[in-house]
Amino acid sequence: MIRHALLFAVLLGAPMFGFAKDFKHIQVLFFEVGAVKPFAQSELPVEQLPDTFQIETTLHIGNDDWMVSEAIPSSKAEFRKTGKVTIRLFKPTKLTVPPSTILYSLPTITDDAPALVNAPSLENVLVVHEDDWRQVELVSATDVQAVQSEVASVRQILDTQRVANSGYRSIHVRKLIPEPLLSVSLSLVDLKRAFGTSHEYTGVAFSKAAAIIVGGFAFRSSNGWIVWGQSKPDGTILAACFRLEQGPNPATDAGLATLLSSRQLLFVDWTHLVVLPRAAK
Repeated sequence: MIRHALLFAVLLGAPMFGFAKDFKHIQVLFFEVGAVKPFAQSELPVEQLPDTFQIETTLHIGNDDWMVSEAIPSSKAEFRKTGKVTIRLFKPTKLTVPPSTILYSLPTITDDAPALVNAPSLENVLVVHEDDWRQVELVSATDVQAVQSEVASVRQILDTQRVANSGYRSIHVRKLIPEPLLSVSLSLVDLKRAFGTSHEYTGVAFSKAAAIIVGGFAFRSSNGWIVWGQSKPDGTILAACFRLEQGPNPATDAGLATLLSSRQLLFVDWTHLVVLPRAAK
């Protein structure tokens, strides 16, 4: 993976330059995680700042390397408008722990991953965690038996491997559905027609790589969901994923129900064991 790194030479106590009216220079405040006051501040040309801090970012300040825990705002498009960004950092440390004590944060992941490619810009790119790939997705109804088998395996992890609220002792790696939409001719136009579009991203990146998914797409639907995934050059969808922090319950969404029915699809949330339509369970 390509590491997203940024080199800063920050002089503690250095005088601040005046703001340009169009915020070509950005006031940057550096806080150690948990601190109330910044330990450094500087004013930097906007071009020297990354397009987004949502990608894992390392800063070199003085003689030390720091990892960015949080940046507010997190994207160049935002702090170009505000003229200011607050960055909270921590010094990475190496810990040695027995492998037997390591827990998984999720009960399941898929064993495939899309190819990545360098991008000239990461502005207006949706950033997701690698483990989010195909966790909530559309699957062809012809794969219903494979879906049922995978659901049973995930349920076993949930029932037998959960450690209180800490995680899971083991994880199920899904392998039975390598191409979830192979038998479905579903296009990006179809998805946008089904859900509406309130915002369209220029691509999709994983949080640990300064690169975008080959053929990646993402848009915010009219109901507040993020619909994202990968398509072929002709627009045919290879994988369609969902982020559901906002918007209605999928079980009650009419647009989703119509799409599933008309295109013979299943909506599967693998970590919560939700399969729609429910009769397909």
